[in-house]
Amino acid sequence: MEMDDMKYTWEQYDQHLSQRLQVDEEKIRNSNLFETQEQMEYPLVSEKVDLCGNILVTTILLALALRLADDLRYLALGLIIAAIGVIYATLSLKKIKLLKRINYFHSPIVKLQLELASTKRSILRMRKLEMALFPLYLTSLIPITAATFRGADLFQDTTIFIAQAAGALILASLGVFLIYKYLYDKRFKKAEEMISRLKEFEQE
Repeated sequence: MEMDDMKYTWEQYDQHLSQRLQVDEEKIRNSNLFETQEQMEYPLVSEKVDLCGNILVTTILLALALRLADDLRYLALGLIIAAIGVIYATLSLKKIKLLKRINYFHSPIVKLQLELASTKRSILRMRKLEMALFPLYLTSLIPITAATFRGADLFQDTTIFIAQAAGALILASLGVFLIYKYLYDKRFKKAEEMISRLKEFEQE
């Protein structure tokens, strides 16, 4: 009888220990996934801010260009800015949709890894398109802002225009590079590292 009692007690203890380990593993898993989701909040917020800012800036620049529409060159620049602004807004919406679609808590770890990798590749392709259009966007807005705020006609002095465009392009490109590096690349890398550690933990 004592052997039966000991066996029963041991089975109860073993069951309790297994349940405790399962709860601890679940806590660790959820903690890592929450931290991963938190890392990816920065790119998501950045895209939302970028979308609103892009719409605002494009609207203002288009309005300024229309005020100068007597000169068809400014009107053409305004239309270019508007077209690129629409492309930027569309890309931002697509990136927001991709980032919000990631299912952190209800997907197997392997699937979550694939989702992050796929999202990263898609965003990288869109980023390349944005960077390719950026010089045209910047060089289009410089003459409009110069004519509006300084009364300068940069079409009359191409040397000044080229110098200003080159300087602005270098500074703006550096700013965009730093933003992407710290708001995207760094965050994606941290998220991928956390998922990799969690995968290793679950395989142990």
